[in-house]
Parts: sequence; C-alpha cells; structure tokens
Amino acid sequence: MNTGRFYKRYIYRFSRFEDIMRESMQFIETIKISEGYPCHLEFHIRRMQETLQSMGMPMPELQAGLFLPPAGLRNGVVKCRVVYDPAGICGVEFAAYRPRVIRALKVVDDDDIVYPYKSADRSMLMKLYEKRGDCDDVLIVKDGFLTDTSYSNVVLSRRGEFYTPDTYLLDGTKRRFLLQQGLIRACPVRVADLYTYDRVYLINAMLDLEDEVAIPVDRIVK
Repeated sequence: MNTGRFYKRYIYRFSRFEDIMRESMQFIETIKISEGYPCHLEFHIRRMQETLQSMGMPMPELQAGLFLPPAGLRNGVVKCRVVYDPAGICGVEFAAYRPRVIRALKVVDDDDIVYPYKSADRSMLMKLYEKRGDCDDVLIVKDGFLTDTSYSNVVLSRRGEFYTPDTYLLDGTKRRFLLQQGLIRACPVRVADLYTYDRVYLINAMLDLEDEVAIPVDRIVK
C-alpha cells in the first residue's frame, strides 16, 4: 500500500450533526498547520472573538487538542478548517494542502459586495468567481478600488516595497500579521493605478509572501 498517497488524500473530520444555526450564521477559520503545529493561532482566535462579539455572543471554550491533526497529517503543511457558530464549534477538518496555481487574474467590479467576517456563506464571492473567464481567479474592485481575490487578500510590490489595499473585504489573519510586523503597508489602491505596480501577491492563512503565489500586473485582465 502506498501510504504516502493515502495520507495526502486522507481527510479527518469530526462534527456534530445537528444544525443549530442557519448556514448564513456559520463562520470559518482556516488555520495553517506546519509540522503538526498551528501557525499564528492567536490571530485566528482573536478574529473568532471579534466575529462573535459583533453578534453579542461569547467565545466558546476551545478544547485542548482541537487543532492537533491526526497522526497521518503531522508532517508538512496541512489545512485546518474550523466551522463555528454562536453556539460553539460545529466541526473541524484537516487535509493535506497544495496551493492553487495562479497564472492570471480577471478584474471584476461589484460596488455592493460586503464580506467583513469569514462566513461559511461565500455565495457572493462565488458569483464573482464565475466571471473569471479564462483566468484563474478574480480581483474584486469596489467603488474603483482594489479589494481581494475570491479567496485571499492581495499585496502589490513596487520598487522593493510592499503594499496592501486598505479597502479589503476581509481583514485576513496573514494580512494582520504582515502589517503588525511592518513588512507591508496599507494604502488605497485605485484600479486605475494598478499598472504602476510590478507584481501582485496572493496571501491568506495558508499563503505567505515567500510562497510566491504571485503574477506580474500585466497578467491582470481588465
């Protein structure tokens, strides 16, 4: 038996099956597990607290070992997906992670989109994603300013400096970390000024700047 292939395909889940809240009231935290240890966990817990506080709900108790992957997934990079709602943790899933390949982005406009919390209901984002055409993802523009892709924040480089739009949709944990470390700066980025930058990087809990999931700006299609 090829155990390597087995572990790559292996997904561990545990969940309670009662739907306490509607799907629209469920939220997600995606946590990078590297060599068995969760990365930037304090940023994820803080966002969970902020999300629940916005609804006047307390933070649920997190059981010891909640973010510990099964034995077969404690090497390399693993994606941990936590689903929760105002009643508590709904489920946790672990899976081996491989980043998506991004070769081109399609600019799409939506002046009405809002996604301030990491909701399990991603229907608004997926409707925009369907407009990507021959590109790999969309770069969402709201009121003339860059926001995010369908699954990440963005960072733009110019002459060795790194910038992230201050008009984001979701204040991602990796974005917060990089800002806190002084590695990137937040500023307004108009779509009209997009081509004054060199490259655009996709960042999220699973993707660091050094992972180089990035493309030159001339591969962004308007």
